[in-house]
Amino acid sequence: MSTIDKKIKALFPGAAPYEKVLEDYYQRLLQEQELEVSKTIAAVSLCPDELNNVVIEKIRDYFGHVFHLGGLTGYPFSGETGFNAFGDHIPDDGNAFIFFGPHMAINDQKLGYVHRPGQARDTLSCGAAFGAYQMLLEDKKAPEVLPIDDYQQARVRQMIAPWMDRIPEKQPEIKLMDLLFDESHEFIVRQSLRIKERFKAKNIFLLGALVLNTPIDEPDYLQVKYFERL
Repeated sequence: MSTIDKKIKALFPGAAPYEKVLEDYYQRLLQEQELEVSKTIAAVSLCPDELNNVVIEKIRDYFGHVFHLGGLTGYPFSGETGFNAFGDHIPDDGNAFIFFGPHMAINDQKLGYVHRPGQARDTLSCGAAFGAYQMLLEDKKAPEVLPIDDYQQARVRQMIAPWMDRIPEKQPEIKLMDLLFDESHEFIVRQSLRIKERFKAKNIFLLGALVLNTPIDEPDYLQVKYFERL
C-alpha cells in the first residue's frame, strides 16, 4: 500500500479509486434500479479544473454525454436556468443522473497541493476554495455585492464566511470541503426535485462525492457522501 493510499484511508474513510467507485455505482443503477441508459441523460457539477476531466470522461463513457452544471468549487453556478436547460433535455419518460462535489488534492506532504504536468512546483487544488478561505482569514467580511468580473469567487466567500468559526486552524481543508459539499448538495437536491416535476422525469439519481486529486502516478479517489433516487 502506497503512502498516499494510507493517508487517504486515514483521513477519508470509505474513499476508493475513482474508476472502482463509478463502476460500482453504475452497476447498482443497472442492476438494482434497472436503469435504461438509452433513456438517461447525465450531468456533472464539478470545478472546471482539468484534473477533474478523468471523472467526467468516465461518466461520459457510461452515458455518452455530459451536461455541465458546475463552476468554481463544483457549486452549480449554472443556477436555475442551467437546471431548466438540463431538465428540458431529459428523454421522454426517462431519467437523469447527476454527479457532484468539490475536489481537493492530496500528496505525501500535505493536503491541497498537487503536482501538475509540466510544472516544477506544486499548485493548489481546489485553488478557488482555498483562495477564498485565505482571503476570509485576512478579511472576515464577505463581499455584499458580487463583482461582475469575479462573481463566482466572491459567492464562494459568501458561502464560507458564516462558518469560519467552525473551520479548525489546524488542517482546515477537510472541514472546508464538507461545507462546500453541503452548499452544493442542498441546492442540487432542491433544483432536482423541481425539474423532476416540471419535466416529468421518471427518476433523478444523485451521486455526491469528494474528488481527491492525487500525484500523477496514482489514481484519483472518490469519497462518496450521498447517493439517492429522487
